[in-house]
Amino acid sequence: MAALVGAAIGSAGDLGAAWLTSRIQGRSQHAQWLREVRRTAHPTFQAQFKRAVRDLGYAVEKGVGSAASEQGRWNRELLADGIRDLELAAAAVSLEGPPSLGEKAEELVQTYVGIVLGSRLDEEGEVMPFRPRELDEELRQFTEQARSLMGE
Repeated sequence: MAALVGAAIGSAGDLGAAWLTSRIQGRSQHAQWLREVRRTAHPTFQAQFKRAVRDLGYAVEKGVGSAASEQGRWNRELLADGIRDLELAAAAVSLEGPPSLGEKAEELVQTYVGIVLGSRLDEEGEVMPFRPRELDEELRQFTEQARSLMGE
């Protein structure tokens, strides 16, 4: 009888250890998966943001053009595509990253959209000029925040 009780306790211990090991391994695998998803989402957002800023610079340089002109239609489509792609990339950061980084990505998108739509106003209500370096600085801050959160 004592041997049977000892075997039952030993089996329960083995099952408990196996369960605990499985949970720890599952958490570790999930953390690894999440790091990989973030390693994809963050650079994708950065690349989309850089592309959108480049396209905005091109559109500003060429002039948006009138609604009836081919160049004007092309520039507006280019900017609309940039906004859409940037919003999708920011959504991935928001879903997969920590909230603080998702908020920073959304803030960058709103800044960009405000510039494209000409709705960035200063304290006097005047439209602020497009400054690519300002966007570069904001993207640099996003990158630093992403790196620190990723532990790199």
